[in-house]
Amino acid sequence: MKFNFSNVFSKPIPIEFRDYVLTTIKLIGNLDKEIEIEELLELLISHDIPKKEAKEITIFLPIAFCRKMLYQVKWLPYYVDFYSENKKIRKPFSKNIRYRIIDEVTSTYFDVNPNSKIILKIASLSAEFNVINNLLTKNPNANLEEIKLTPTYIVR
Repeated sequence: MKFNFSNVFSKPIPIEFRDYVLTTIKLIGNLDKEIEIEELLELLISHDIPKKEAKEITIFLPIAFCRKMLYQVKWLPYYVDFYSENKKIRKPFSKNIRYRIIDEVTSTYFDVNPNSKIILKIASLSAEFNVINNLLTKNPNANLEEIKLTPTYIVR
């Protein structure tokens, strides 16, 4: 009997995932206040986005927006999925299919009709944005191209 390992190692992505990302951008854009990640997660779930997909979007959409907005920064090509001190998995962004879809939607958003308030609202949800913003606040003459970042840790 043959066992199909592809089902074990792959995490199926709903066909609607791209639509979920677009919905998220619209929802955030329609808010008249800033939102925290936990609130965003609940908002997405309340709009019928499955919890697993909502989690991935709340993690990676702000990162994608921040990277696109601050394109001058030399971003690392990988992140670390952190499960515990003994279980840290380094993953290339390019190998994460959900991130690639989010990045494609982000690029299209930036190319077609970007709204600077929405971009800032979404990008500011990322830890990277906040670290860079704090650095620039303390060092107003700092150059974005010279900033060196450590890997992004995704706490799972």
